[in-house]
Amino acid sequence: MGESELRLQHHLWRKRVAKGFSAVASGNNKDIIGRSTESLDELMEKHVLPLLNIRSTAYEKEGMLSRALEDAMCMIQYVPTSASGYLRAGSIHRTNGWADTAVDNFKQGLKTVSRYHPQYHEMQKEHDKAVYRAQSHFDIVPNLPLDVLYKVLVCLDIERVWICLTVSQRWCKQISQCGTWWNSVIVTQTGTDLDQAVCNAIPLVKNRIQHLKFTNSSSLDLNRRYLAHLKSGAFTNIKTLSLKEGFFQTMEAEEFAIILWQIRNTLTSLKLVFGPSKSYNLLTVLAICPNLEELFYTTPGDITFTDKNENYVSGVVCKKLMNLELFYGGTNYNVLCSHIALCPNLRRLILMSSSAQPLGDPGNTTFTTYCPKLKILGLNCTEGLPVMNVSKLTADKSGVAYMSIEFNHHFIWYESARHIEAQSHSIQQLRIAHMEVHDQFRDSYYGPHPSLCTYDKLRVIRYASYRPSSIDTSFVSTIMQNSPSLSELSLSCPYGTTQLRSVFEQSVQKQIQTLTLNAVSFQKTTISWYKNLLSSLWRVQTLALGDCIFLDDNALSSLAESKSVQHLIIADCMNISDAGLTEFFKKIALKRSHQLNILELDNVSASLTISAIRFLVKIKSLRTLSIIDCTIDPDTVNGLIGLAPYSTLKTIEIFDCFPAEVAATWADLVYTLKRNGITLVIE
Repeated sequence: MGESELRLQHHLWRKRVAKGFSAVASGNNKDIIGRSTESLDELMEKHVLPLLNIRSTAYEKEGMLSRALEDAMCMIQYVPTSASGYLRAGSIHRTNGWADTAVDNFKQGLKTVSRYHPQYHEMQKEHDKAVYRAQSHFDIVPNLPLDVLYKVLVCLDIERVWICLTVSQRWCKQISQCGTWWNSVIVTQTGTDLDQAVCNAIPLVKNRIQHLKFTNSSSLDLNRRYLAHLKSGAFTNIKTLSLKEGFFQTMEAEEFAIILWQIRNTLTSLKLVFGPSKSYNLLTVLAICPNLEELFYTTPGDITFTDKNENYVSGVVCKKLMNLELFYGGTNYNVLCSHIALCPNLRRLILMSSSAQPLGDPGNTTFTTYCPKLKILGLNCTEGLPVMNVSKLTADKSGVAYMSIEFNHHFIWYESARHIEAQSHSIQQLRIAHMEVHDQFRDSYYGPHPSLCTYDKLRVIRYASYRPSSIDTSFVSTIMQNSPSLSELSLSCPYGTTQLRSVFEQSVQKQIQTLTLNAVSFQKTTISWYKNLLSSLWRVQTLALGDCIFLDDNALSSLAESKSVQHLIIADCMNISDAGLTEFFKKIALKRSHQLNILELDNVSASLTISAIRFLVKIKSLRTLSIIDCTIDPDTVNGLIGLAPYSTLKTIEIFDCFPAEVAATWADLVYTLKRNGITLVIE
């Protein structure tokens, strides 16, 4: 607007004001009211309404429809005789799919506004457009049954569902009623306009969300808006909340406490991943959320215990907490015990640390001293631990049943081994691993002598060690020797001692039913020993051999003598030739009493030739064949096609094996196997 226009507007404004004040001189109150009202209406229509119209349009473009409608309603309220407010409100409703409401807005305007208003005919045209759209447009989504709509939503990506929520009010209302779909919501930042739409749509379904997960976000504005949603207390049914480090960039400790306080009554599972710049006290989390059943807490910093607030440490804080996973920078044994003592009903405890400082000597106490109902314990490792619903674990005080320990500079040998010995009366599955190259405490183990412990309930042992040592192998050997119920054994040790070999040989011959050997090698052991071992597996029913240098053609031929093996896995073995694999299949096929039921070949050096296929299909007991990352040529595929009618196989799984030249015969293989009742799985 130029200077001359500003002067003209100012002159007109002063003229209208003067018109209102001139009525005062007349002394007629009715005249004063009429002229003042006329002047105010002119000021509103010429100055205030254009500003509200501009702001309402901007709100609508930003997706803030509620604020846009507020400004439109203010326009109608300030000057009911002007068409601007009705046009603005009707435009918002019609553009966003609310045609019926838009028709009502325009009808009200046509009744109120004078026919001689400059925008009257424009409002009449908009009214006709809204009526046509309301009568001719049938919106199928709001009319779908909820069960049908749920099946549609399941087929869509979460991003597309968020977009559907913003189409119209009727869409949003109908989609938000699919409560089962909204039970779990993952908010992922894409860096596009969709992020704003998702942020606007979250409050629309807040009452139905039970599981909410926020991923990392680089937008501080979005983080603040999501933070406001959480602080509002609108998520009344939320049970699971997951927050990652990007979300904590703009959050203060007091705000985090408010969020937890708002959802403390319904929250049962909480996952927090802090970044290097910020983390919140673990003790605060435990104190605010008494109904937590699961807590996953990750921080690169150290965990400390402060008792400045006596309410935190005066007694039990989390009576319902059963699953606790801590990933931390450093701490000590006393600090950890101070925390877990507040959660006496723990069933599962996982501790992970990369610290170079030792955790500390437990002395005469263990974690079960503070959590007598503990059943699953993982120190620096979760591998080998069962995946199950923690609430289904027994609540007795018999001791830890599943334990997995990976020794490093934090969980050092002579301290952590005490936890194993303390649970010898109850432990059922045990995994021991030592991956560190150097451990200054490794050869100074002064705990109770393992021979004094009997592991009556121990059924599964998994042991992995990749450096020469006689301390931990001696410890594991003694455990195996004192485990009368041992039935499953897994070894990954290139430097096994003669003591371990002796105990291993006795266990295999007497009681082991499931055996896994991965990169296993024993001191002072010849190839003939391995051949004799493989030919004498009379009790082993499941056998897995991985990366075993001793498994050549002769050893494989000896393995065919073990008739008890029902499930055989051979992986990463590069000393097997095509002729050796064919001979292996031939020997098994000729032994009518062989029980081989499942065979898995994963990245072996031998190829599946036509000769091998001929003998393979003659193994009458074989039902499942899995071939992974092996060499298969067109002749092999043709062999499977030709011999499929004579096979007893029920399932064939082929992964990462098909070269380009095999693609032409792939369709024929699928058709032939299906015709003969064989299920084919290919990836």
